[in-house]
Amino acid sequence: MGIETASLSGPSQPRDARSTVDKSLKNQASRREDDFQFQDELERFGRHCQSFYNSSLVITGNSSSSLTSLDKNYGYIMSSSNEYDHGVSRGKIVMEALDRIGAMRAVVESCHSSNPTEEVQESFDRLRKEHELTVERHGDVLDECGLRDIHRFVDLHLGSSITNNSGCYERYIQKRDEIRRASHKSAMLQRQESLHQLLADHERESSSRNYETTNPNLDDSNQPLTQLHHVKHAMTTIKDFANKYKQNIGSHPFLAGLHRFIHEQLYTKSKNNKVQWNFRGSVLTEACHTNNNEGDTTEAYARDATKILFSFLTWVKCSDVEGGCMEHDNLALNERNQASLLNDTEPMLSFQVNKYLSNNNLRRILSVLPDPKSLDARPTGSLEIVSDQERMNVDGHLDEAWPWWQFQLCNVL
Repeated sequence: MGIETASLSGPSQPRDARSTVDKSLKNQASRREDDFQFQDELERFGRHCQSFYNSSLVITGNSSSSLTSLDKNYGYIMSSSNEYDHGVSRGKIVMEALDRIGAMRAVVESCHSSNPTEEVQESFDRLRKEHELTVERHGDVLDECGLRDIHRFVDLHLGSSITNNSGCYERYIQKRDEIRRASHKSAMLQRQESLHQLLADHERESSSRNYETTNPNLDDSNQPLTQLHHVKHAMTTIKDFANKYKQNIGSHPFLAGLHRFIHEQLYTKSKNNKVQWNFRGSVLTEACHTNNNEGDTTEAYARDATKILFSFLTWVKCSDVEGGCMEHDNLALNERNQASLLNDTEPMLSFQVNKYLSNNNLRRILSVLPDPKSLDARPTGSLEIVSDQERMNVDGHLDEAWPWWQFQLCNVL
C-alpha cells in the first residue's frame, strides 16, 4: 500500500496556463525595468536642462558661486569653468533635440487627417535629417537622456496619429518646465542676494562721505555733500553712467526715474521734507544686459547704477512699501527673499536725498542727467513725501562756495 505525499506546489496547472502566468510576470518585470530606465533618463535630461537654463539666468556669466548656488538645488554641482562650458554645450544639444522632436510632432499633427503636401514632407524630412546628424555627432548625450530614438515620440509616417506617443513626450515637457521654473526662482534669489551685497559694499565705500551713517558729530559746514569736490564726484559718476549705458534702452527707466525723483524733490511744495523713491530691485539686476569686448555683464550695470545712488542719496534699508523691502540683516534678507519668491514678489529699494544736499547742488546734478524727452521709457518706481524727514541745507547756506569760473546756472525743468 503506497503512501501519498502532499504537493507543496498545490494543484497542478495546465502547461499553457503556467506559460501565460510566466509571460505576464516577465512583462511586468520588463515594464518595471523600462520605467526605472525612463526615470533615470528623465533625471539626466533634467540635469542637462538645469545647465542650459543656468547659463542664461545667473547674474554673472562666469560666476562659479552663482552656478553652485543654482545647481545645489538639483544635486548637480559644476566644479570648474570648463565643466560649466561643457555642461552648457550638452544642455543646448538636449534642448534643441527636444524642440526638434516637438516640431516634428507638430508637422505630423498638422496633416494626420490628410495627405501631406510636398512642402510639409520636405520640412519633416529636413527635421529628421537634422536629428540623424545630431545623433552622429552627439549620440552619447542623447542616449543618456532617452532622446536618440525619435520613434518613442513621433510616428515617422506622415498622416498617422501621434496619440500613442503623447505620454512620453509630455513627461519630458513637464520635466523641462519644472526645471525652468525652479531655475528662474533660484536665479531671482541669487540676484537679490548679489544685489544686497552690492548695496552693502557701496554703503561701506561711501560711509566716509555720508553723515547719516558715520559721524553725527561732524560740523554741519563740513558735511561731504556741502563740499564742492563731492558734488563734482556725483556729477561725474552720472555722466560716465549715461555715456556708457544710454544707448541701451534697458537703462532708460532708471535714468528717467532718477530725473523725476530729483525734479520732484526740487519742486515739492514742502521744501524741507524729503521725497522717497521706491523701486524694485530688478531695475538694477535685470533691466540692462551688456556683453561687450570689455567683458561687461549685468552685474557691471548694477554696480555702476549703485555707484550713482550712493554718490548723493541715502539708502532707506527698510520701508513699509508693497512687495517687502531690502533688509540690512543677511538672515532677515534671506527669509524675506524666500517669502517673496513664494508670493511671486520681490523686495523694494528705497532712497532719499542726503539731507545736507542743497537745491543748488541738486540742480547741478540734475543738469548732467539725460533729458527725459530723449529716453524711450517711463520713469521707474514710485515717489512719496516723507513728512518726518527734514532737509538741513535746502537753501545752501552750508555749501562750500563754487569758484566764479565754475559757476553753473542750472535751471533744468
